[in-house]
Amino acid sequence: KGRMLYKTVHAENRLKDPIFQGETGRWADLQAELASRMAAGIGLAVASAHQSLEELHLLQVVAGEGAVSGGLAGSDIGTGDELLLNTDRTPNRQGLALLGLVEQTGAALAAAIQSAQGTVLVHGGNPALDPAVAGALKAHGKVIYIGTHNNETAQVSDLVLPGAMWAEKAGLFANKDGRLQGFAQSVARPGSAREDWRILADLAAQRNDAAPGSLKAVREALAAVLDLGETDLNKLPARGLAPAGVTSGGDD
Repeated sequence: KGRMLYKTVHAENRLKDPIFQGETGRWADLQAELASRMAAGIGLAVASAHQSLEELHLLQVVAGEGAVSGGLAGSDIGTGDELLLNTDRTPNRQGLALLGLVEQTGAALAAAIQSAQGTVLVHGGNPALDPAVAGALKAHGKVIYIGTHNNETAQVSDLVLPGAMWAEKAGLFANKDGRLQGFAQSVARPGSAREDWRILADLAAQRNDAAPGSLKAVREALAAVLDLGETDLNKLPARGLAPAGVTSGGDD
């Protein structure tokens, strides 16, 4: 089914420009609103197993002292033979575990949203497919969604920022065996959609945090968080890298 993903990349409901309170806008016009929300703080950040390791790390940075959820448990799990087709349709569920992010049931995630003080920042995925989560996000009112499609989560968010799909950016992920691997950009992003790491870096800068100026810098910080020593995540071996404690086939 992976060969059909190109249809998702070119879907009619792709997000191409920011949307604020139901109206399409420009990035430049949203800076004051983003600065205000970041100054007030992120009450809860919701991650997704669809996002790269660099993006997950930056989401934690942007959240600051706010809570960070690993997202909706059980999302994008289908049927497979575990040989040619994995049951897990997400590319980076192991990445969540590497960074200590725990997925939550719909009820638990909805409760976390309801109790969040400040903006809820949802990055990727579509947690509003769960009715309880959708209701909590809509009731909260201050929700930023960084995503690629005008889906259920975008519909209940008052500020939607268009990010990039996997083919429109570069990044790292941890495969089902925990081996770190990379992927490269192959097609252009639509409209004014931006690389997710740049969106997150700009949000961090709005709070006067030291924001990385390049993907290379993000990877250097990520290597430190993962305690990889002198490993250069910008120069992974062809077959990827198995961090200490991970046993997977092949040599490093």
